[in-house]
Amino acid sequence: MSQKYSVQDVGKEEEALFKKMPIYGHIEWRDAYLKEHGLYDAWREIYSKYVKLAQEGDLEALKRALFYAWYQLSDPSWLSGIKDLPDSQTEIVVNLLEKYLEWNTEDKELKYMLSYYMTICSYYLDRFYPLPNIESVSRENYWNRQLPSSSNWSYRGQMGAYWNGYGRGIP
Repeated sequence: MSQKYSVQDVGKEEEALFKKMPIYGHIEWRDAYLKEHGLYDAWREIYSKYVKLAQEGDLEALKRALFYAWYQLSDPSWLSGIKDLPDSQTEIVVNLLEKYLEWNTEDKELKYMLSYYMTICSYYLDRFYPLPNIESVSRENYWNRQLPSSSNWSYRGQMGAYWNGYGRGIP
């Protein structure tokens, strides 16, 4: 029997894991540290939990999983700790997002995020194309507009830390 957890529970795990990340050191040292201390594996486990929650219909988990899928390619793993996420799980995220966007394109925060992700790292989902709904929303260049005022990035894991201004940690 699997343990039940919420997106908030996983966010707390992220917060604890984020505090274990090395802040200083050259690339090779940080990479070795992340491997030796199992931090790459721990971040993959967090991702897996978000994917599972997204499959259960949790939109916040879907946004966080999508962030991981993008972030692993847009920033170096020795900075984020995110490395070698399973394509099989990312395919689940992409398919869920594609279906979600088929019937809901009013989520301004998601639209903002998708267009930003595509602008910064346009190839992050190339291996899963064609994705007509994701591609359409991503091309809107929505991120040049103001971020929706309803967006609160506090307590939203690595995604929140990134959008709050990477490097400030999780509030």
